[in-house]
Amino acid sequence: MTVHSAIDYPGPLLGEPLPLELANTRYLVRGRHPHDGLESIERFGAWLAQVRSRLRIPLSDDDLRTVHGTELTLVRDLRDCVHELATASIEHQRPSGEVINRLNRHARAAPEWSELRWDARPTVETRSGAAPATAAISEIAVATVELFSSPGAANIRSCPASGCILYFVKDHARREWCSTACGNRVRAARHYERQRHSAPSPRAVPDQITTDDTRRGPDSG
Repeated sequence: MTVHSAIDYPGPLLGEPLPLELANTRYLVRGRHPHDGLESIERFGAWLAQVRSRLRIPLSDDDLRTVHGTELTLVRDLRDCVHELATASIEHQRPSGEVINRLNRHARAAPEWSELRWDARPTVETRSGAAPATAAISEIAVATVELFSSPGAANIRSCPASGCILYFVKDHARREWCSTACGNRVRAARHYERQRHSAPSPRAVPDQITTDDTRRGPDSG
């Protein structure tokens, strides 16, 4: 058993469906530098800590500290599947049979069942025979199956803002960007261009625009 120290997850979390949150663990820092939010076992555990409240499978702090390398390999492969499916959906293409087979293997890797718990009141707890992190990966795979087989798949978008590679679900007609930060950056760039073309002299044009890459939530155009 390997125990890892607790660290924070540094990447974006936008409140999107879990498969897209997983895909978004690949992101750009400052709009230029590719970063992998699952670069290590510790980062994977930190990401799970952030999303575990959205999972049916219970994950304790001890479960998160004992994630191992095989599970990191599994979740990265599932992330690759989500990326390929999202690209296919956005481009109105059929995904390859190979990626579908890989996704389905993840989905059936950890069968689940429900058990009754009765403490202060009766509750249902989801259980699995697999290790907790493996069961969580399988649950996200099932969510991926459900997402890309639903009408909502037609609303999956790749953020069009320059320097952003995140996915989101266009959940209302005016939403154009993954987050408020991306929307603000695009509007600032448009404003700068308007000012540049209307400026009476070069001295009125700012040298650069400083942007904040922090993503705080969905945004409309």
